[in-house]
Amino acid sequence: MFYDARIIVAADNRIACRILFECTPQGEFLGFSPNGQRLTFAEHVFYEFRDGRIAAVASLIDRFAVQQQLREAGPVS
Repeated sequence: MFYDARIIVAADNRIACRILFECTPQGEFLGFSPNGQRLTFAEHVFYEFRDGRIAAVASLIDRFAVQQQLREAGPVS
């Protein structure tokens, strides 16, 4: 797995980040069965901290982009 934090914004007790991922899922991922295909997608994630620890996380991943990549590749033999 490879990930690249492209945009990071911090204010008060919150951090927002756009992370680009490249991975080959080995198990079910976002409700999709793996087919050996390497996937590339972005995640937008927001962290809230309390007492120096992560207290809440909100994440948005483009499931449609993942689904399209899996469809285009088809099953890998």
